[in-house]
This record gives sequence, structure tokens and C-alpha cells, in this order.
Amino acid sequence: SLVLKDSRSSEYNIRRFANSNDPILLNIIFLHDIYDHHGRYVGFFEQILNNLPFATMIHTFDLHGQGLSVGHRGDLEDFGNYTEPLNAILSSIDSTKENSSGNTVLMGIGLGALIILRFLEMNDTNMTSRISGFIVMNPLLRFHEKLKLESDPGLLLPISTIRLTLNFTSEEVIDNVANIREYDGDLLNLKFMTKRKYEIIKETASKVRHASYFINNPSLFLISGDDLIYDQNVSKLFFKGLNSSDARVVNFDSTKHDLVNSKRVAKLISLMTKWLTVRRKDI
Repeated sequence: SLVLKDSRSSEYNIRRFANSNDPILLNIIFLHDIYDHHGRYVGFFEQILNNLPFATMIHTFDLHGQGLSVGHRGDLEDFGNYTEPLNAILSSIDSTKENSSGNTVLMGIGLGALIILRFLEMNDTNMTSRISGFIVMNPLLRFHEKLKLESDPGLLLPISTIRLTLNFTSEEVIDNVANIREYDGDLLNLKFMTKRKYEIIKETASKVRHASYFINNPSLFLISGDDLIYDQNVSKLFFKGLNSSDARVVNFDSTKHDLVNSKRVAKLISLMTKWLTVRRKDI
């Protein structure tokens, strides 16, 4: 692991997973979702690394206010709490010999995917040389109308302290029984967010939805057909507006939101590893 400071002097514990001691030919930065932490994806990282026949390293961390990260649990001061540590990791990779060819891929699911899209939109002029592409799964571009967010309307409190419950069951977002049990027993998963965090994410998602033409990097969009957290019809429309000829969307029509922990993860890994192999750049 590695401790990095972002531009705000917040410290993040970066975990790194690699499949070789040889010089790295591909870096992957992975960002998790709104209700969990990076530890849920360790098995997924291992599957990707085992299926890539060249030296690869995955960099990941717990998002602000989630898992074991900095920040008040479930809260967010501004969206920079998310994009700043991503930039710090990318800058750390940029400073190494291994990334002299821009051989880094950004990868995220749900909220993590939104962070990546916002980061790319904010830095559209210099990202072509810094990354070789990105993969997003079920990006949070709009909360689904069926998602229930419950709070106590009688409480006259600052929005930084009002809690909104993410009122969904694990069975509604995960279709793999073994992973449902694991999710339910994981105390680091998050079932609420503050109203402030909700409003910041909602506003950021709206900005990103109207800026797809700024994003011109090679991309792979992976979309579930049965997502009760985010509205994936919006994601499909967003994809059509991308300013890139090297963009692909794959629909998993019968799969629930959590693609990484689904029954179809083997197909997911196969798609990703083929796409990642093309993104690799020899030093």
C-alpha cells in the first residue's frame, strides 16, 4: 500500500495489486460505488490480473466518507473530495517511468464511474496523453426514480447532518447468492448518505450529462438492464453523445446493478481483458 496526499492535504491509503514484478505495462485506477468500499472488489481485481498476460497493476482506495477513508461517514463537502485523490494517484503514476506512454486506464462502477466522467470532463485538454482509456459500469448519471431515499422531514438540521437512507435490499442489486450473503455481513458497506452529499452528487451528475461531447478518450460502457439504483437509460443517451470514434457500449440486459459481483462476471472479465489488452502500451 501507499499513502498519498491530495492537493487539500487529505491522506488516502492507496492499495495496489499486481500480477508481476516486471516493469508495469498497464496501470488501472479503480473507483468503487456509493454504498460500499474497495475491499468488496479484491476478488474481481484478482480475476482481471490472472487473465492479463502482461505486467499490470491496479490502484484503488476508499472514497471520501466511505469504508476506512477520511471524512465524516456518508457525508461530502464538495465533489473535489472525489476528484482530487484520483488526480493525486494519476500524478503519482505519471511521475514513474512505467507511465511514460500514458498506459493508464480509469475504471469505476456507479458513483466511481461518475467521478471518472467528471474528472475527464474537467481535464479534457490534457487527458489524451495521461490515460489510454476508461471503463465505466452503470454510471451514476441520474438516480433511478424507484430508489427510495428516506429521511425524517421533521428534523430542522443542517443538510450536512440530515441522513437519507439508501432503502434497497442486497437482493435488489446483486443476483449472486454468495455475494448477497457477503454484502449483508460487511459492516463497512454504507446504507445512508447526508442530504448534502445527495445534492452535490445530483448537481454534478446533471453537469456531466450535458458535457459528453468534451470526453474523447477510448471507452467501454457496461450497462445493466435491471438497475434499481441509477437510471441507465440516461447512460445510454450519454454514450451516444461521446466525442470519440473508439467507444463501445455493452448491455447486460438481465443483470442487476452490481455487475462485478453478478453471475455473469466471467463474461464481464472476458470483455474487459480483451479491451485492456488493446490499451496496453509497451515502454
